[in-house]
Amino acid sequence: MSRLIRVGRRAGVVTVTACSVLAGLGLVFHLVKPEVLPRVDTTSLAGVLAMLVLPCATLGALGIDRAAVKRERGEA
Repeated sequence: MSRLIRVGRRAGVVTVTACSVLAGLGLVFHLVKPEVLPRVDTTSLAGVLAMLVLPCATLGALGIDRAAVKRERGEA
């Protein structure tokens, strides 16, 4: 795969991750208020948690995958 495609894909994944985490943090600051929190259902709170955790887990998995490919090729 060409270097340009790898850099572009990595930049896209990092951008989407950052946007998701920022949106999740914005929702946390909006939803976690004494007057709002009792009306929020559990699935909404789980969705906010997923917006914060899953992008970071995806970046970790991509890093592990990249390291495995390097090991397989004998580069590292």
